[in-house]
Amino acid sequence: TYTSEQIANIQQYAAELSTLRDRMPELAELIQKQDWVFVRNFIRGPLGELRTKMSYLSQNLLPAEQAESRQLAKSVFSNLVAIDQAAQDKNYKLAIRNYAETLRDLDLFLQRVPNG
Repeated sequence: TYTSEQIANIQQYAAELSTLRDRMPELAELIQKQDWVFVRNFIRGPLGELRTKMSYLSQNLLPAEQAESRQLAKSVFSNLVAIDQAAQDKNYKLAIRNYAETLRDLDLFLQRVPNG
């Protein structure tokens, strides 16, 4: 079980991750517009802390939850790297497919966060 302090820390990072998740449609819009420079800037800018926050949150989960959470965090990051590469290559299909996978994995990650 979690202590109240652990829950508070987890909830703080979860709130920050949820805020970043809420901004994901902005990335979809940039991909739709094929605005490749801003796709790459968005990944490095607003989404730049996503991996760090996911890693920190994973470390604070119960041991039974950590492995899957770490794998989901790694998958989200890999998908963002793939979107970045697709933007560099101007490959819309690859970018939008990895965007969908990013959302799926990020949502699965957020579902693992305890409610308190």
